[in-house]
Amino acid sequence: MSRINVCQREMNNIYLVASIEIQWMDFETRMRKMIGQLLSPVLEQQQADSEVVMAQRKDMDRSEERLKALELVVFKDESLATLIDDMRLRIETGEANVRKEIAEVRDFVENKYEDTK
Repeated sequence: MSRINVCQREMNNIYLVASIEIQWMDFETRMRKMIGQLLSPVLEQQQADSEVVMAQRKDMDRSEERLKALELVVFKDESLATLIDDMRLRIETGEANVRKEIAEVRDFVENKYEDTK
């Protein structure tokens, strides 16, 4: 009889352990479902925000490329800048030469006019 009692106790212990494991698994499942429901809106918003950030990065990259191209044209294209500076220098030199020639002609004419008096 004692042997049967021992077997029954062991069977009851096995059923108790199995019951506790099933209850624990049920609890875990419910908790996972609840956490999933709580996190679902956050994850959706994160995905939407991530897409917005990616679009903004693409726009920023395009804007940076355009800015670099504009800077190259405006500030860094030295061949164009040198050409414009050379033309300005030639014009200034030409204007200075014209003023000098006018002054020389004026002096010559004034000296000739004074000599004839």
